[in-house]
Amino acid sequence: AFAKFHERIARFRGRNLLARKETKAVDMGSLGYGQLKMLFDGSAGVRLGDGRVGINGHPAVLTFYLGGPRVISQVGVLTFNSDARTNQDFEVRFAHNAAQPGQKPTFPEQPHLTTGPTILGPNTGGFLTYFRAPGGELFPGKADWVQFRIWRTYNEKAGAPAKDKNKAEGWSSVIEIEVLGDDKDVIDIPEDDLDRAQAMAQQALAKAYQKQATWQDTMVATREALMKPQAPPATDGFEPFVSPVLRGGQEPVRVKVKVAGLKRLWLEADIGGDTYDSDQAIWGDPVLLDKDGKATPLTTLKPELVKVGYGNLVADKDHWDKPLQIAKRKFERGLWAHAPSQLCYELGGKYEWFEAWAGIGASAGGAGSSRFKALKLPTPQASVDSLWTRLARDFSDAAAQREISWEKEDRIWEADWPITDRKALALRYTRACYRTDALVQEASKLAAAVKDDSGLRQVREVYHRSRRLAEALAKVQALPMRAMRLAVEDLIQTFGSRYQAGQSCLARILETEKALAEAVEKAATGLSDDVERLEKLVEQTAALQREALLANPLLDFDRLLIVRRKANNLGLPANWQSNCVLGKTGFENEIAVLDMRNPAGPLTTLYKP
Repeated sequence: AFAKFHERIARFRGRNLLARKETKAVDMGSLGYGQLKMLFDGSAGVRLGDGRVGINGHPAVLTFYLGGPRVISQVGVLTFNSDARTNQDFEVRFAHNAAQPGQKPTFPEQPHLTTGPTILGPNTGGFLTYFRAPGGELFPGKADWVQFRIWRTYNEKAGAPAKDKNKAEGWSSVIEIEVLGDDKDVIDIPEDDLDRAQAMAQQALAKAYQKQATWQDTMVATREALMKPQAPPATDGFEPFVSPVLRGGQEPVRVKVKVAGLKRLWLEADIGGDTYDSDQAIWGDPVLLDKDGKATPLTTLKPELVKVGYGNLVADKDHWDKPLQIAKRKFERGLWAHAPSQLCYELGGKYEWFEAWAGIGASAGGAGSSRFKALKLPTPQASVDSLWTRLARDFSDAAAQREISWEKEDRIWEADWPITDRKALALRYTRACYRTDALVQEASKLAAAVKDDSGLRQVREVYHRSRRLAEALAKVQALPMRAMRLAVEDLIQTFGSRYQAGQSCLARILETEKALAEAVEKAATGLSDDVERLEKLVEQTAALQREALLANPLLDFDRLLIVRRKANNLGLPANWQSNCVLGKTGFENEIAVLDMRNPAGPLTTLYKP
């Protein structure tokens, strides 16, 4: 649902007048959470996280100058939250004050648009209220000013009195506000380039996907198929620049790209096929040349979009306020954009050439590696995420899901690698064995000899063993051996002969404590048999705990009635709420039966409304 919400917002971001450069915010309301610019950034952000804005006024007043008279065809407010913060209560007013450009007018007492005398909304989830005139004009003629008055809604349910009678005490979760011009008033923005690139990436992924015997082999085959055409094709006569991997200490490379007629230029630096450590990407002396040869330093332009892997984008100096330098070459002007970085500049078709030097900052020493790119369209970022989704669907067994979770956590597949270079992947697995010194050494020896998929699988097995060992050791730490022993002793003392399993369980607990200590010590070697023995012992201990405690004479039943709901919507209050705000709808309900003797077994549905 949230993804669809984002798609809806993105579809109209090129028409939202509030996002235009000429639009100025005059009154900024009472924001209890987030930043004003998030209200018209063309994105839903992160569910229940960054991207939402808490508006906490009664009302909060947001006033915008549109830079000049505009036809207003549609106005909308989009909210999303897990509670009544998603509900809405607002008014909108327009004004035409072109005779005094930029001077705030007096808005009429009566609103042009209103949500009415009661609060609107679903009480949870996402909600959109929009106004659109049949004739295409919400305000007669044109308006150069628009004002929102937004009342907070938490914790008032839909249908409660609104406006002056609104008794809400907490902020509303507003995701986006929209003021759209006429249907032809559309601009192309950098995020549209990202969407185009993403669409191309999805098509390429669908074409490249090659299911193999294992999910790892599928990952390798598909990713390497995607890597082959990775250098962007020439479009409309534009020839992109893509450098080889440049490393710390290397001299900078010259960049010269013809940008005639280009609306936007994308500058990127990736992580060079390894990690992003020390990837201090520098664009030295970047300039744009027009047809007369006049140079415009790129650092004098404000980028339309900035993404950097560490710190901030810094102009004309590095992250530590020192002069820009690549190897021995120094630059008075330039950009320090730690990889992975992505910069977008509006050119407007005014320039003929882009020139620069590219390389890793001298302060990185011999460390760091990046590929530098000057592109018409950005490199899509989500193809790997989409591939994970496909893999999870095609390899849904528990073992594969466990491995996928491990390898995502340790970032084995995050970056590209040289095609067919299995040793590069083997070294990633080796680094990820850090939890056990003995296994790092074993993996290192194997990785040094890796030449093919067979050798890579051997290193991967060592890595998986390291993760299995780490999980087993964590479970040992969590086993309540002392508490288990005390519980059994108490049951023996309390119930005597009625607790028939008591003495047997107590003896087995004492034996198990000793066996666990020995198994942990032996497993430190990382040998496969020792790791497997520890795993089995942990399972046996959990079974012993269940057996000893369920033998309690007071537990003269073996089935439990439980309420089952979806994990992502339990219908429970948030951590700052109490039981007085328990939702009554919006989640699935089921009463099921659990067999306590077999808790891993299937649940039996008793009643489902």
